[in-house]
Amino acid sequence: MRFGVCMPIEQAEFIANPVGRVPMTPQDTADYKAFFRALHFIGYNARMSLECPVKNPETQLPVVLEVLHRCDNE
Repeated sequence: MRFGVCMPIEQAEFIANPVGRVPMTPQDTADYKAFFRALHFIGYNARMSLECPVKNPETQLPVVLEVLHRCDNE
């Protein structure tokens, strides 16, 4: 019998503003960069999904992408 066998890293991660599960904005107080640093530290290189309702994709998604780009560029 084998104990302590590790499961593979999940192949999809989910992110949203933790206050209200809404799309991310530059005004958020959440530390998204820390989240991405942790994923980078464990070698995660797979899919990322936005886990919140998006009522107006034309205006909300460009803002979310701006937040994500800032996490990558700072």
